[in-house]
Amino acid sequence: PICSATSGRVSLSHSFTPKLVGSINGLYQAGSFIGGGPGIDGQGDSYASADVTLSYRITQNFSTRLSYAHDRVESDLVNDLRQFARNRVFLGVNFTY
Repeated sequence: PICSATSGRVSLSHSFTPKLVGSINGLYQAGSFIGGGPGIDGQGDSYASADVTLSYRITQNFSTRLSYAHDRVESDLVNDLRQFARNRVFLGVNFTY
């Protein structure tokens, strides 16, 4: 089957101080299946993702980042094994030159 999808994305960033920056991102995609026979044709699925990030610049070339993200896939298909929800946490260090 083929899937026809429409998606939208939103992103917001704010500098609390010259060194501390926060951001919020979101993505939503909705799709519907075309073809595939009875039980599939016309059924839909959706994907949503949102994350929040704080970045702190220690020096011009060195920064840290803390992020939290939530993802979710939902489907109208019976017994669709692609459905899930997950939470992710990231703590990182960035070096640039």
